[in-house]
Amino acid sequence: MNRLLLLAGISLGVAGGTSTADDTDSAPPPAPSPRFFGKEYIDYWNSPRPEKAESPKTAAPSADPSAAQKRWSEPAVSEDGSIQTYHPPKQVAELLENPTEENARAYLDWQRERMRRIQEAQRILEEVKLKLAIEETSKRIKQTGVSTRLDLYVQKGCPHCETQKSILAEFVQRMPEVAVRTVELTENPKLVRELSIESVPTMVLSVGQSSVRRASVLSQSQLVRLIGLLVSRGIRRSPGGGRDDPEATDEKE
Repeated sequence: MNRLLLLAGISLGVAGGTSTADDTDSAPPPAPSPRFFGKEYIDYWNSPRPEKAESPKTAAPSADPSAAQKRWSEPAVSEDGSIQTYHPPKQVAELLENPTEENARAYLDWQRERMRRIQEAQRILEEVKLKLAIEETSKRIKQTGVSTRLDLYVQKGCPHCETQKSILAEFVQRMPEVAVRTVELTENPKLVRELSIESVPTMVLSVGQSSVRRASVLSQSQLVRLIGLLVSRGIRRSPGGGRDDPEATDEKE
């Protein structure tokens, strides 16, 4: 009896061992746990804990286009070459969708306001560009110590002369480094022959030993640019150097 029980126990043990081996071969091994003693991170060397990378923030989605804007949308190529969908402005889409007088008036109002804002933005941009150019040119004049003089030749009854005089009146307030002198040719007729003046207004701009003549009305931006060219020319000039100002005509040295 005892012998039969021993044989049965051995058989069960062998069968159990075989079953365990088969299960082990067929089932994948369990993945190692990243936790140690119930903790995700153990600092053995008292080092700073690595920070988790923040997920990138996404821009808030823009307002969805209306049904009319979607119907009048069309493909457009962006700067990076990708194809995107262009949705026309609401006022344009509504006028195309329903061409009534009310929508036409709304479109014209929107267009006028749009042009007004574009023109205002352009005006501010040009004003800032002029201020930066004046600041840079004035700085260079002070650094080089070069003398800058502008002689304006005018005649009475010349409307363009009055325009140039008003431009220069504001210009000298913003750029006092330039000495401006206005010469009335009616009172000095000999200068017309001596300087070969053929039309008015005529300006002679002198920066250091370089000078240039202009027989037209110049804006403040044009004046600053011309002065900057002459100042740069004076800085680059070497003894015996020739003409290197591409805009300088009828100049005297």
